[in-house]
Amino acid sequence: MKTANDHFIAFECLNSIGNSLELEEMLSEVISTFIRWTGAIAGKYIEPESLNCVLKYIGTDFSTPETLIDSDEPFGLHQTSEGTVILDVPVDSGHFLFVFREDTAIESFGIMLSTFRIKLFNAINACKN
Repeated sequence: MKTANDHFIAFECLNSIGNSLELEEMLSEVISTFIRWTGAIAGKYIEPESLNCVLKYIGTDFSTPETLIDSDEPFGLHQTSEGTVILDVPVDSGHFLFVFREDTAIESFGIMLSTFRIKLFNAINACKN
């Protein structure tokens, strides 16, 4: 994290997790908050192994990278042919994907969101159960 606002951004994003026990509503709040505070172009949450692959997206829909980052990695970056970068943060069997312009501090946002993985995992599972 590089600026004084990074702590505020982290606080806002962290507080958006788990405010609802309805999965779609909770994902919508997390994704929209992350987009609003980081300047991402769009975002979505997918579970590639489920029948309903994309569970929630906000902004312009975008192609999912063919190969997603392994779940044991904190996050990964995928270059696109459109000159954007997709931030890929695995959470259990799902992935949060966010599109950024290349000139954005994407790695700092990846580090930040990956530190919330346990809370995200618990919130998603609470909604499902």
